[in-house]
Amino acid sequence: MEANGLGDILRIDEREGIFGEEKSEVLRTADFFILTSRFEGLPMSMLEALCYRLPCVATGGTNMAELLDGYRAGITCDATAEGIAAALKELCEKRAELEEMSRNALRLAKLFDWSAIAGRCHAEYESVAGSCRRDRGRPGRTPDGP
Repeated sequence: MEANGLGDILRIDEREGIFGEEKSEVLRTADFFILTSRFEGLPMSMLEALCYRLPCVATGGTNMAELLDGYRAGITCDATAEGIAAALKELCEKRAELEEMSRNALRLAKLFDWSAIAGRCHAEYESVAGSCRRDRGRPGRTPDGP
């Protein structure tokens, strides 16, 4: 951090885990969230941070990088010390945009709300079921297949 000029603006918590109310307090008082990973499927820690309206910095090893960019809810970067440092500097330079990024972070988090997921699944099932119902009346088709 010092070598990249970030020592005076960043505080890094190196504890192995933060849980319960202590975690909530850390997320409530943070300005942004950083997730550096070479491979991470669906990072729950980032979803939690987004729920707290925290703009995120993520490396391309998460499947959230494209969504962060698309929703303008944070910054993505290479998984190198230089890439991460550049992203943090960029985020700090965009202080005026943090409020918009915060709103976008919550919008992005809502994609992963169980009610929203259930609604999308239900709509997809309805679409498939409707397609099957329409196919039943076609000649040459039986309920068991073509």
